[in-house]
Amino acid sequence: MKCTLCGYEFDKEEAIDACKNCPTIMSGSCNFIKCPNCGFEIAAESKLLKFLKKLRRSTS
Repeated sequence: MKCTLCGYEFDKEEAIDACKNCPTIMSGSCNFIKCPNCGFEIAAESKLLKFLKKLRRSTS
C-alpha cells in the first residue's frame, strides 16, 4: 500500500499495527487504513472495487 499523503509504502501488517489503539478497530466497522508513517487515514477499497480491478486485469 502507498500513502496518498506522504508517499510512504507499507504492508498490511504495518497498517494493522498503526490502528491497534483505535477504538473503532474493535467493532470492525472502520473502513480506513492508517499510514504508519504520518497517521493519515486512507479509505480502504471496497470488495466491489477489488473485484472489478481483478476482472479488468484478467481480461487484459
